[in-house]
Amino acid sequence: MAPLFVTLIAGAAGAIAAGAALRNASLGAIGNTIAGMIGGTVSAQVAYALAPALVSGIAGQVASGTVGGVAIMVIIGIAGRALVGK
Repeated sequence: MAPLFVTLIAGAAGAIAAGAALRNASLGAIGNTIAGMIGGTVSAQVAYALAPALVSGIAGQVASGTVGGVAIMVIIGIAGRALVGK
């Protein structure tokens, strides 16, 4: 099981950076952080279940957490904008 703290921080950091770069998909500071933490944790756990050798080190945990955090933040941001009509 990937360490929770690492994936939470990596997901949040990735989502915050992506939110700053992609203003149209941003959920605000708190929204980006929460979406990133959820996405980072879920993606790291899925990656660990599918390929434990890739996520066994700290670099793999950070990478999978960051990618998951960014992905979930962007998906929620774009879907939210489409539903609201902005």
